[in-house]
Amino acid sequence: MKRIVTLISISLLTIPSYSQWEEQDIKFLLLKKFVTQIEWPADFNQKEFKIGVFGSMGLYRQISQMDIRPYHAGTSTVSYYYINNIESLVACNIIYVPNEFTDELNVIQKNLEGHPILYITEKDGALEEGSMINFITRNDGNITYEINKAALKKSKLYYSHKIVEGSTYAD
Repeated sequence: MKRIVTLISISLLTIPSYSQWEEQDIKFLLLKKFVTQIEWPADFNQKEFKIGVFGSMGLYRQISQMDIRPYHAGTSTVSYYYINNIESLVACNIIYVPNEFTDELNVIQKNLEGHPILYITEKDGALEEGSMINFITRNDGNITYEINKAALKKSKLYYSHKIVEGSTYAD
């Protein structure tokens, strides 16, 4: 009995808090929603759907474990890329830029200009910096998102009305 209690105690020490898991799980569910309700131009990455994570190896590992099925019926594979510097940028369908790297968003966009790429961030004010979808954690702890419709249109990304309905702000 003492051994079982010790094992349970050790296991509990290594589990992240419920709120940490909940926040990431919600963001991942929303990311899956975006992938299925945004359409990329027919000539862009039809055979391979690419998701890039800038700067965060931990977030990259988590996202790369997701089971995602893109909107494109002809897409055969989903590939994940860890991008640790501007020089290693890849033209992805989605580039997720975590909060601590949002300052790099303008440089990322300049390097991939002309590509229909969905930029997702998680920093207050990121829409003004060029993000298309920005996660927001409200004061009550709930996670929501805001959308920059003009930026989506400019990048030739077509979105479902369901995405706009679920957002807190859409320009």
